[in-house]
Amino acid sequence: VRRRRESAARPDVHPLIAETGGYFEGARELDGGYLRPGKRLVVDVFVTEELRERALKLASEFYLALEDRGYRVAIAPNGRELFCKELRTREDGGTTRYYEKMWRPERPTVAFIGTIAFGLSIFELNAESYTRYEAGKYVKMRVHGPNEPHYSLGISKRGMPTGRLCIRAYSPYSVVTWEREWRETEDGGLSRKLGSIAEELEQEAPTIVKLHEEGEKQAEVHRKEAEAEYKKWQREYQEERLAEATKKSQEDLLSVIDAWGQAKRIEGFFKDAERRSKKLPA
Repeated sequence: VRRRRESAARPDVHPLIAETGGYFEGARELDGGYLRPGKRLVVDVFVTEELRERALKLASEFYLALEDRGYRVAIAPNGRELFCKELRTREDGGTTRYYEKMWRPERPTVAFIGTIAFGLSIFELNAESYTRYEAGKYVKMRVHGPNEPHYSLGISKRGMPTGRLCIRAYSPYSVVTWEREWRETEDGGLSRKLGSIAEELEQEAPTIVKLHEEGEKQAEVHRKEAEAEYKKWQREYQEERLAEATKKSQEDLLSVIDAWGQAKRIEGFFKDAERRSKKLPA
């Protein structure tokens, strides 16, 4: 039975942000300006320095909104089979190019609704833009009019931050594929949707339970199939080794027989020579 938190017990900042949010200050910047904290056991937030404070504030409000409803938000405990799923930051759903570096925390940030965990990410959307390489980093170019800039040394198209945030909820279980996103519009507005997002996660919990049960059953089927396949391979391997050993033994025996026959022929030659020599005149 979940218990809603009393308003008097509500902190101003969620403990997770108070504990790990400071690691984003002075964090190293990846290509495009995304922050990579020096510590990996932090909340799952992937943004640029420009959005750092706003993203951490949104994360705190979101976690508190979930806990107001009686759910627990934490970094996944060590040893639990809960995993960070691949993050797609492109607003068009495209795949990040191989040369654009990504970052993910060591463990997912999760909300426990009943016994079911939901992975939570807050990240800054990006879109493919023309960039110029200046002073050791890529800078978004302003393109005026319909004419696109000519590709030249230092100019390329890359995924660049848009300044808009996105909340992602996903299944951290390896056997369940499930994900939802709530994107910020040009005028923001995600903070006003936190209550409805929490309600939606609550409604989706039974779906995750069902998908998890089906996934576990399917995983058990695959496990048994893999085990049977492994045993079959072991049996065939042992039979193959036995056949090879038998063949080699036969070849060794034939080799011994050939050598024995050769030795007997040589021995017969000398005995015959000795016998003949005795009949020769002195």
